[in-house]
Amino acid sequence: MSHHHPQIRKVGKGTWVWECSCGGASRRAVSEPLAWPAAVVEALLHSQLIAP
Repeated sequence: MSHHHPQIRKVGKGTWVWECSCGGASRRAVSEPLAWPAAVVEALLHSQLIAP
């Protein structure tokens, strides 16, 4: 059983995204910047998915 390993990176002032080698990523077009806590939670949720 394998899990995903997303990485979080800063893309602007107060704006963060997460990306995974599987091709998954945080929302690319958002009306409001994704704050650090939200990026962490989304990345953690993604990491719990079973990798193919």
